[in-house]
Amino acid sequence: MGGLSTAGQERWASARPRVYNTLVKSIARAYRWQQMLKQGAYGSAEDIAKAEKISASYVNRLLQLTQSSRRSLKGTN
Repeated sequence: MGGLSTAGQERWASARPRVYNTLVKSIARAYRWQQMLKQGAYGSAEDIAKAEKISASYVNRLLQLTQSSRRSLKGTN
């Protein structure tokens, strides 16, 4: 907790990690699409885009999230 130490210096508790729900949902969506591509449910990002009624560019950008290292997705060093 924040406050003053006995030496008069301020001390602060470390901040709680922030959860970015939009990012978490986007990563989950990207991994789901990646699985569907691997299983043959869709032949391409364009097929996913048509089925989801979104742009192929958006699908491709989200699919790139699956290429991020697990360490960076966890937010650890």
